[in-house]
Amino acid sequence: EDSDKLMSQLRPEDLRSIGRESRARGAAFTTKLGSGDRPADGETAAALIQALNPDCLTVELGEKTAAGKVIDPARLEDLRHAANQAAGRPFPLILHGLQGLEQESLQHACAHGISGLNVSKDCWVKVREQVAADNWDPFAAALKAVRETIGALMLLSGSAGRS
Repeated sequence: EDSDKLMSQLRPEDLRSIGRESRARGAAFTTKLGSGDRPADGETAAALIQALNPDCLTVELGEKTAAGKVIDPARLEDLRHAANQAAGRPFPLILHGLQGLEQESLQHACAHGISGLNVSKDCWVKVREQVAADNWDPFAAALKAVRETIGALMLLSGSAGRS
């Protein structure tokens, strides 16, 4: 949340400068769109891509429903199409906000335009659980938690065994 607040205070030219510096140092420049109560949309994504020229876009797409957190397939298609059009090429979208997301929504998203998953929070939740259960060796517990989380998400997303 603090980084979101900082990013919202920067001017577009500042962000473009950060992007140039990132690329000069061999790192990708990404920016985030959407939040838990405001999923990303195609029109805003296109404007952001055109204004900032990021290498990829991290998007929050989940919408809370009575049945759980889901991704609207039409919203994903609109976002994917708008991002590709704005960039003039297939544009990488990274899914953020996996916590509580229905498995079917995650699988659909990975099959229809999501090229990566932001797994840091999922890993940290699992790390805390492992450390609490096995606190005599927090490093081993953390490593186990990360392996289990990433492995499960690779199977679920269909990326296991692909390089």
